[in-house]
Amino acid sequence: MLTLKTDTSPRIYDSPAALCAHARASMTGDDTLSKSANFTALVVEDEVLIAFTMLDCLNDLGAAEVVVAHDLATALQHLAERQFDVAVVDWILGKQTSDPIVQAMNDVGRLVVIATGLHAEAVPEPIRERNTIIYKPFQIETFNEAIVGSLSGRCG
Repeated sequence: MLTLKTDTSPRIYDSPAALCAHARASMTGDDTLSKSANFTALVVEDEVLIAFTMLDCLNDLGAAEVVVAHDLATALQHLAERQFDVAVVDWILGKQTSDPIVQAMNDVGRLVVIATGLHAEAVPEPIRERNTIIYKPFQIETFNEAIVGSLSGRCG
């Protein structure tokens, strides 16, 4: 069971998919969501529950394919094999940062959503300026807006 805190009272959802469905319905401009449909995404997150929540939300936003990696080496292998329209990365993966993933995506003109529990200053300034940072724990609406914005090239 998941709880989403709102300004009024907590809402309780029985699954990440139900929470994502509510978030999607609450976002304004369904036209924006339809423009982002059929994209490919790479999720790099070492916490399994967070990774699967992101996966559910990306699928709900219309992702054609989502690839999940739980470590830097696997993520870099996926990037070597193909391109993705967007990536969502945990900034700290064990004792490493996601810097090589972000650089690889930016090198091919793609933006990245960086999810972190750290302060923004933990991410180097050039990466902060170009990409979007969301802070854990994040609200699903924030996640969805960051993805849609990154896909449209408006973030960063």
